[in-house]
Amino acid sequence: MSEENDNQLPDSIYPGIGKFKIFIYFTFFLLLGILLNFNFSKVIDSTIKSALKKMRSCPIKYETVAMEMFPPGISFENLQLSGSCFGNKNAKVSLSESALSLIGPSFSPPGLKFRLKGKENKTKLAIYASVSPLGQLIKMEKIFLDKEFVKNMTGDDVKIDLSLLVDAQIKISGNDIESASFNIRSKDLFFPAQNINQIFPLPAIPFKTLKIKGIIKKKKVSFQQLIIGAKSSPMFVDFKGSMNLNNKRFMESKIDLSGKLKTTEDIFTALTLFSPGIKSKKQSDGSVDVSLKGSLKSPKLL
Repeated sequence: MSEENDNQLPDSIYPGIGKFKIFIYFTFFLLLGILLNFNFSKVIDSTIKSALKKMRSCPIKYETVAMEMFPPGISFENLQLSGSCFGNKNAKVSLSESALSLIGPSFSPPGLKFRLKGKENKTKLAIYASVSPLGQLIKMEKIFLDKEFVKNMTGDDVKIDLSLLVDAQIKISGNDIESASFNIRSKDLFFPAQNINQIFPLPAIPFKTLKIKGIIKKKKVSFQQLIIGAKSSPMFVDFKGSMNLNNKRFMESKIDLSGKLKTTEDIFTALTLFSPGIKSKKQSDGSVDVSLKGSLKSPKLL
């Protein structure tokens, strides 16, 4: 036997495996070791921060980011969104836990489907987005927003206290909403005592019930149902109508609503100070046919 053969191991010690398979296994575990020791989080963090700097109209911040393997995606700690993202620059919302995951292919529209999950106290988000060169489709199912989260969203512009349950479907073409449908409910709506336009005082009103259902097309919202209060509440409103959206300043969106209003005597007296014309419209059952026009920030009751 030659000296070269003496320094080689015979193939017989690799029964059923072979040198090529040994090479494949070695290469696989070598690459796996490199991947596990490579800090992808830093690369992802740098890439995301670079992209977010370009989104000046919707500032988003977070503390840390990490890569997730199953399902593939990324998770954020303390994700913060400026109110500018939803038309209220004085507001801010945050999610202590959130993750964006790829969950598979999308068939309508054809592309990829992602899921965004988030949590902040009792607030729980589950938003599904189908992304395609043809457009985007966003679905929200039974999203629960607690009172603190809603308060942070509305900021100081709106003085209300409520939690929300939301279902919605939004179709996006380019950077604009092409169409949308939504169903928003609450069972704990409370309107604290306040002065309307700094002049007209209104007492606290425990509405409890809120039901808002409608569709959006080309920045116009059509309300199929807008009910505020139960029939046993101190104030009950049943409206239909529309709203022209102001994407940059949501509270300046223009509304055109009409329907029935029914209140207790003390609330009705306060409303007549705000809108004297409704006094003559009061019917025998105590209800009033009214309309609500102007901006969300300064509506006019007619």
